[in-house]
Amino acid sequence: MSTSHGNGEALLVLDTQLIVRAANRAFYGMFRLAPEECVGQKVYELGGRAWDEKLRTMLEAGANRIGASASVAIVRELGAD
Repeated sequence: MSTSHGNGEALLVLDTQLIVRAANRAFYGMFRLAPEECVGQKVYELGGRAWDEKLRTMLEAGANRIGASASVAIVRELGAD
């Protein structure tokens, strides 16, 4: 599975159980995470469970509705730390 994405946008690949299967360098850099911290983990457990409950609920509802082969874009502006 290729996660190369030429425009510098962060890309995260999840399975239907919301487990991270792959990500690109832009994702790891944006969220200051390493592959070994992400791959095989539930998306909402990343970064010390920094992903809020609202995102978890939205992702779970979407995963149940759209199936395994769909692509979903989630855009969220991140403030400077």
